[in-house]
Amino acid sequence: MVTEKILKQDIQKTTERETFQWTKQFDVWETHTKHCLVCQDALKNINRLKILTYVVAGLCLCLGIVIDARAIAIQAATAAITETGTFVSGLAVPPLGFWFALGGATLFAFGGYKLQQLSRLFYVYEFEHADNRVVGNLY
Repeated sequence: MVTEKILKQDIQKTTERETFQWTKQFDVWETHTKHCLVCQDALKNINRLKILTYVVAGLCLCLGIVIDARAIAIQAATAAITETGTFVSGLAVPPLGFWFALGGATLFAFGGYKLQQLSRLFYVYEFEHADNRVVGNLY
């Protein structure tokens, strides 16, 4: 019983030590980026561009909402002027500009997300040799 506990503790310590060494081996920040001015400048530029893409995505979303609100307001004003008694539906199809703005917001937000993924590679690069597979014959 006591030997089983000791054996489990030894296995746990060995596993923790191997895991620590494995992740430290691929710590890109400590081994390279922290000391490389070119990589630090590239990381700063990526982070700036990431913030810019998120801001532009927010602006595109706001623009799309404004375009849609204006279209509904114009539709309501036109109905009020002509006094036709038509009901302005809240389920009206938004104008084409709304869809372009919404698509732009989506694309810029996706670009910001991808830049975030890219910036993570300057800190830690996760790699496992078990994932290497040779497909087909190399010769």
